[in-house]
Amino acid sequence: MKKYQIITNILLTFCFTMISFLWSQQYYGVNFPLDFGVTTLYINDTTDKVSLRFTAQASKQLSAIRVYLTKTPATSAPTLNIGLYSDNGGLPGTQLAAGTTTFAEAGVGGDGKAWINIPMTVSLTQGNIYHIQIQASSISGSTVTVRATSPLASVVPSNGVSDTNQNVLDYNITTAGQWTTKNYTPVYFLVYQDNTYEGQPYVGAVGVVSGYTVYGSTWIGLQFQPTSDVTVDRIDLYVKKGGTPTDDLYYELRGPNSFSTVIEQGLFASQGSIGTSYSWVQKTLSTPRTFTAGNTYWIMFRSPNNTEATPYWTQVVGVDPNYQSPYNTATFGGTTMCFARSSDGGSSVTSVQTYRDTVVRFNVYSAPPPDTTPPAAINNLSAQLGPTAGSVVLSWTATGDDGTTGNVSGGAFRIDYDTTEKSWN
Repeated sequence: MKKYQIITNILLTFCFTMISFLWSQQYYGVNFPLDFGVTTLYINDTTDKVSLRFTAQASKQLSAIRVYLTKTPATSAPTLNIGLYSDNGGLPGTQLAAGTTTFAEAGVGGDGKAWINIPMTVSLTQGNIYHIQIQASSISGSTVTVRATSPLASVVPSNGVSDTNQNVLDYNITTAGQWTTKNYTPVYFLVYQDNTYEGQPYVGAVGVVSGYTVYGSTWIGLQFQPTSDVTVDRIDLYVKKGGTPTDDLYYELRGPNSFSTVIEQGLFASQGSIGTSYSWVQKTLSTPRTFTAGNTYWIMFRSPNNTEATPYWTQVVGVDPNYQSPYNTATFGGTTMCFARSSDGGSSVTSVQTYRDTVVRFNVYSAPPPDTTPPAAINNLSAQLGPTAGSVVLSWTATGDDGTTGNVSGGAFRIDYDTTEKSWN
């Protein structure tokens, strides 16, 4: 008589182990490329209007609005009506406040450029869309140019929040008797009664000039001091090359608080992978890096064996150097995030300009809620005799909660079974 043990019931269940992983959330840095630089809208007649449209980022009371204008000739004195309007289907609606000013200022150096201040007391509501409308009541044979930038940005520098409503419109300039949406970034500045600021203060980009290109012993980058801890894993640089550089582009991440301390360094991009037109070039860090609030860091770019004739051109945007404060407080990171240069091959920071920003950003990562959804129920379990005595081969599939199959990572299956003993002659 022989006795056999037979596995009669098998229960297969998935044992889930929570897995924490990192995912892309937002950018930290200067996310404001200016492909086409400065754009202008010309007011030549008292029927011409320009509207700067934006979404209020706070519910506060204004004390003034400011717009960046140029006049020609610089000695002229046109009279301007500048008002704040509600939004009506994307166009200026009801006037909420207004002021009249004579644009007599010749600008620093007599170039006719200036921020024009219009005092007004009116409350804004966070999330509401508003228009700053500019119109001349007396143009006197002169031309008033309203500053804007391109391409159209959808982010507010002071807080990094997206504003898909901001834009520039003109009336009677592009098309007679009609409003036209220009798809430019408005240049404006809001002054609140609590001495805080908001707006789009960047008025342009620095040209390709000595001291702002990467070659030889000249390093260009960004100095920054986060206000809260931030973890990043990738660097994005807005860059192009001039000609055919004789060396690749390298990066160095330094700090905290000491420019001589190197956190990470290496090849950022080969010269062949960088184009002759500005574009975002990315480099994944060797490991995610955490920048601690209150500490100062530097991300610098170098090309030591390159020459001035074929440099890498990082893009540097800024406020008007003749009107630095308080406009540089409403840029990305304010005065704690700004252009930095080393002219001695990385031995020291030789120039920091708080009114200019190098266009470089970091990809920010954070831990999302853990995935606690197990795979679907197993309904195709099969058992076969194994290759050795007493062994059983099990096979099954367990479709994931996303509807696909793959390898289980961080989880396990538990097998429950019982046996029945039977005797045969």
